[in-house]
Amino acid sequence: FRRGGGGRRPLVRDKIRDGEIHFEGFVSLLQQQMSRLLQRHSDKLVSLRQRLRHPRDRLRENAQRLDQLEIRLTQALAGRLQQYRNNLQNLNTRLQHQHPNARLGRLRDQLADLEHRLQIAVKMLLQRKQNQWREASQLLNAVSPLNTLERGYAIVTDEHRQAVKSVCQVTPGDTVSAHLSDGTMRCEVLNINDKRTL
Repeated sequence: FRRGGGGRRPLVRDKIRDGEIHFEGFVSLLQQQMSRLLQRHSDKLVSLRQRLRHPRDRLRENAQRLDQLEIRLTQALAGRLQQYRNNLQNLNTRLQHQHPNARLGRLRDQLADLEHRLQIAVKMLLQRKQNQWREASQLLNAVSPLNTLERGYAIVTDEHRQAVKSVCQVTPGDTVSAHLSDGTMRCEVLNINDKRTL
């Protein structure tokens, strides 16, 4: 009778070890997935540095994507942790018949430690990416055309909404639009002074 009971204990221990190995593997896999997702997001921020057409709108979109990413990661983490809690509870029920209290206590401690370490890793990773996003936002704001307008400059476009960069693009009598920081003015070209002819 003792020999049969002893045969069941190794089987339960093996399942516990398998559960620990799977959990640690999940932690590593989840961190890799988070790194890939956040790297992809970081690449998009790099692309934003090269696009200054509508910086505020693009920054707002990236902030929303970062929030969605954080929600998805939190949900995935919660689902996985709940699954492992359920597995541990099932093992706990089976182990109660054999009274391995010391082993069960260590498993609880290990699970709590892994949860804590994983939460810290996720928090640090997200914080690092948020800092990178803030730096990119500050850089885009520094070179944004909107900041240029707020300093008193204007962006002039023709009737086809193309930017007017030279007096050669317009003639007297043309109508252009001057875009300021707080609105747009429709203007008529009365005279042209070409510095190249002076």
